[in-house]
Amino acid sequence: MLYIKKDIDMLHGPIFRNLTWFALPLIATNLLQLLFNTADVMVIGRFGTGASALAAVGVASATAATYVNFITNFAAGATVVAGTALGAGESARVRQTIHGTMGFAILGGLSMMVIMVLTMRPLLILLQTPPEVFDEALRYLWFYLPSVPACAIYNFGAALLRAKGDTQRPFYILTTSGLVNVLLNLFFVLVLKMNVAGVALATTISFYLSAAALVYLLCHEDDDFHLDLRSLTIRFDTLPAMANIGLTNALQGSLFHASNLVILGAINSFGATATAGNTASATIGGYLWICMQGFALASMSFAAQNTGAKNYPRVWQVCWRAMFAAFSIGLFLGLFCVAFGRDLLSLFTTDTEAIQAGLHRLHFICGFYAICGVMDTAAYTIRGMGYPVLPTITSIAGVLGIRLAWIFTLFRLPRFHSLFWLYMTYPISWIITLAVHSIVLAFLLRRKIRAQ
Repeated sequence: MLYIKKDIDMLHGPIFRNLTWFALPLIATNLLQLLFNTADVMVIGRFGTGASALAAVGVASATAATYVNFITNFAAGATVVAGTALGAGESARVRQTIHGTMGFAILGGLSMMVIMVLTMRPLLILLQTPPEVFDEALRYLWFYLPSVPACAIYNFGAALLRAKGDTQRPFYILTTSGLVNVLLNLFFVLVLKMNVAGVALATTISFYLSAAALVYLLCHEDDDFHLDLRSLTIRFDTLPAMANIGLTNALQGSLFHASNLVILGAINSFGATATAGNTASATIGGYLWICMQGFALASMSFAAQNTGAKNYPRVWQVCWRAMFAAFSIGLFLGLFCVAFGRDLLSLFTTDTEAIQAGLHRLHFICGFYAICGVMDTAAYTIRGMGYPVLPTITSIAGVLGIRLAWIFTLFRLPRFHSLFWLYMTYPISWIITLAVHSIVLAFLLRRKIRAQ
């Protein structure tokens, strides 16, 4: 299976078909990666020590995602740089990007692990983690900690493969490691009674299996994407270009996550039941978001290669088709989640109060998620064209700024101090940010096309 490969032609052929063939394995891959966390939540929720254990995993997973999301979003820079070089036909630059990226992945993963050691306890305190779940949440993070370097190696390697249209083999890798993760979860929790620590350890082992398989694939490539481990380095000639895209993307993703953590802190103030319900609901919403995000990431890869080839009309055609696909998926799955919310939440917990709390979030957020998918697609297209700063500034102002202003002003008033008004920050911030992204994208494409 690992040798099955189909690199999508991003420069020629039917756009929607190629976009879909690129996006579907990417969506499946990210869904399986989310399965790591979902398996943790489901096993603990159904077989753990009750709602407190589920709440502990929820808070700890959100905390761990602070570091993992930074790595994942930074890796997008490798996709854009390698894709642009490939589209321009610069073979030497592609090879330099491969070895510089994987060298940076190792160093960056180790550095992020050290940062996690120093900051995870203060972050749990900052999130107002309920006292009854604090120790278990911290224990989860200690067992999750060793997975960070492996996570970096896998995500940067997968980003390189996406640059040339290969999204199938990362899917095969995570299919295998995802199944291993589920089996290990059950073994550690049901047999060894490790509870929270067991699900974290299962995730760590699965990440190392994924990283090892990804490195194996790159080492056996027969084109410019071949990785020679003896040539690993930190290339300061290609690093700035990757950092320009990756760092701004990671900054945006981290600030998005920071705003979600601020909201999580506010939810935690309503007690462990609200936290448990939010954890289960957010996990379900994560699957919906990933299905839309696949087309947003596809639009970035297509935009990068076509920008390198200076084919800007095709960039626009890719963008609006990806927007349509993301919106359609978000609308359909959002309505599905609303209709079957109670059944979906019961997969994660049997606590009726936690299910009711989860329904409150699920009904409200999923109905608007299609807007978020279109917003992300516009931002990633701009980033793929080589303009990472513009969508970052817009997103920080439109998402982080609005949510923080909302929480520290209206939410503090007794009339608005409720979960309903807390969740209201999501659709409002999405709508405003989408409007600005659309204006910026239209301006950039018009200018590029006129300049030709």
